Amino acid sequence: MRECLLCFLAAICLSGQELMTGEGGRPPVLVQSDLALLESGEHRDDLGCTVRWSKPRLGFDLRYHSEFEVDIQLEKVLSSELLVILRVTPDGGPPVYFRQIWNKPKEQPPDVDLTQAIYRVSGGFDAGPGKYQAQWLLRDIQGNACFHTEKVNVPNSEGLQVKANQILPVLDQDLRQEMCRVDLAEGTTPPVHLYVNYASSVPGASAPSDQDREAILSMIRLFTRDCSIPQLHLTVFDLERQQVLLKSETGRVDFSELGESLSSAQHGTISVNNLNESPSAVSFVHAMVGTNPGATVFIGPAAAGLNTKVPGDETFVDCKQCAYLHYEPSPAPDWVDAVGRWIRRVRGTKFEIRQPGDLLRVFPQLSKIIRGDRAKPANDGHIRTLR
Repeated sequence: MRECLLCFLAAICLSGQELMTGEGGRPPVLVQSDLALLESGEHRDDLGCTVRWSKPRLGFDLRYHSEFEVDIQLEKVLSSELLVILRVTPDGGPPVYFRQIWNKPKEQPPDVDLTQAIYRVSGGFDAGPGKYQAQWLLRDIQGNACFHTEKVNVPNSEGLQVKANQILPVLDQDLRQEMCRVDLAEGTTPPVHLYVNYASSVPGASAPSDQDREAILSMIRLFTRDCSIPQLHLTVFDLERQQVLLKSETGRVDFSELGESLSSAQHGTISVNNLNESPSAVSFVHAMVGTNPGATVFIGPAAAGLNTKVPGDETFVDCKQCAYLHYEPSPAPDWVDAVGRWIRRVRGTKFEIRQPGDLLRVFPQLSKIIRGDRAKPANDGHIRTLR
């Protein structure tokens, strides 16, 4: 969940939503007045709340995200603390509770007109296929409250990573650690080497956008949540600068370490001349992976304008367990892609990923490739087998 204090173009943002659990798996203990309001379903708008609930959207982690956004009139917030409770109840199942506490800043910017200022709260939950009732409660310590109820319908699609009627916290942009949750593949899966080009999907942009960051982190989580992968070795790199930002050989992804690496990444504009005069990006990829890559998956956008020549003294070994999830959310020029060229030389498979639905379709085929059971995928315009 994220909150923002907005006044014209000024914003102060904080974040933090936690799952509420009781002892021994029992429901959490709530204040009686909060529980009474949740049970009654009575509409309340003491704090001038405007609630907007968006249609569930499929993310690149192959989960449906149900999200809301609430604007609160700041002049009506007299308390120093606000409590937000979200109760989500699946059809025929027990409710799941989330909460957040906001501490109102002691000092406001001197030019803020409280009659025009808005306090924005946003959040949501992940859910599997099913019908849900979402109840959103905001209350101050004086008992003033806003209460809103929403019906949420999540469609069923083959390949989703959340079971029917299952409710989970949203972790798209969050770097909290989590355990693997489900065996996504049948049979034995070898250790997987995951290489992530952390870059913008827009040619010429100096840094990844929030959309790029969410997509890349979501696709990483797609692998960390798969219990059938015994070891996952992560390498994060900057293809334009030909730098390795993070190389983890522990067999698991440390999201705290990953966050530090992404935060320290030095993004900026590089001249086209410098890119063309730099060493071959294909050689950089080849040296990074090695001559015996095993089960290898690349994730990320293409980098434009790089030197993609393949030196004649390089030796490439066929790799049937190598694949490339080429992330390109919008149509772009058909750049000569260094990772794509390397995949071609080792006779691997390249998948074009423009939206989460593409990933939903290709992931079963990707799982077979990782296990060495490669069959030629259907070519629907988003999938290409490079031979």
